[in-house]
Amino acid sequence: MKNMLLRLCKSAGCFTLSSRLCRHSLQILCYHGLSFEDEHIFSPGTFMTRDTFARRLAYLRDNDFNVLDLGKAIERFRTNSLEPKSVVITVDDGFYSFYKLGVPLLKEYGYPSTLYVTSYYVKHSNPIFRLTVQYMFWKSHYNDAGLLKLLSDLTNSSLSEMHDGKQSLRKLIEHAESKLNEEERNKFLEEIANRLNVDFDKIRTQRLFSLVKIDEIQSMQTDGVDIQLHTHRHKLPEDPLEIEYEINKNREVLAPVVTSPLTHFCYPSGIWSEKHCQPLAELEIKTATTCDPGLNKPGSNLLALSRFVDSEEFADIVFDAELSCFKEVIRNAIGKC
Repeated sequence: MKNMLLRLCKSAGCFTLSSRLCRHSLQILCYHGLSFEDEHIFSPGTFMTRDTFARRLAYLRDNDFNVLDLGKAIERFRTNSLEPKSVVITVDDGFYSFYKLGVPLLKEYGYPSTLYVTSYYVKHSNPIFRLTVQYMFWKSHYNDAGLLKLLSDLTNSSLSEMHDGKQSLRKLIEHAESKLNEEERNKFLEEIANRLNVDFDKIRTQRLFSLVKIDEIQSMQTDGVDIQLHTHRHKLPEDPLEIEYEINKNREVLAPVVTSPLTHFCYPSGIWSEKHCQPLAELEIKTATTCDPGLNKPGSNLLALSRFVDSEEFADIVFDAELSCFKEVIRNAIGKC
């Protein structure tokens, strides 16, 4: 129904009008990983098919968007010299699938992009534990009773402590992330896969939930990908000393192979507060992007930039509505009601 209404609004000329009203604002797009197999079905908010991503890039080309690299866009944004329909493409985390499937598409269209890399799983070339566990349970189609029994066994908990599958799965992940080291977690993944009859070797060799390696980061830069910061462990506490640790550790891993200054940052999962801004500024962070929807207009906080987090779940008309600024007009109208 919502998509039908959007199509009607577009037919009535609303998209054209809204694009004129917002033509000098900066739009920032956000992506994560692409899908080799069924990752986009498992987690459509994180993974997108190659075909969908290709349609997004074709839309930008066919509708004459001005795709800029982040540094150039921010400089023009600060001096109020942005061209109409200026867009920045950003990608979070550094999934191998983006390197393998996304970068060639961006190169084909001649579009620059910014990749915010979280560095722990760059150093440790294992599948991301949290995502892999969730995927394996999803893949196995365990019923609730069997899931609770298995989780009880894996966490050495009594069945009476298990309340529901999702809550118990969170406990399993928290247990592994807080009590086990990287090698132990990887072995634990193998044990879980065996118990669920899921092919862990396939997950590992195809790198479904792995991040890029150092040499791949180095390679991407020659294809127009600007590498920037995203913390070391994909978390950003509010304590200034912990912020400093996460940023400095992130820089320590990336700096030896990154050719541009590491001065742009993305909040992990888009979670941010005003308490982050001063410590980030002291660490010479020039911009920081959130996952808050909306346009960036003159006077916007450069350490709290808005982005449209695109998704496999969004129909093409939704993407059109966002890029034409029609959804921004609607958000503003609702906010004033």
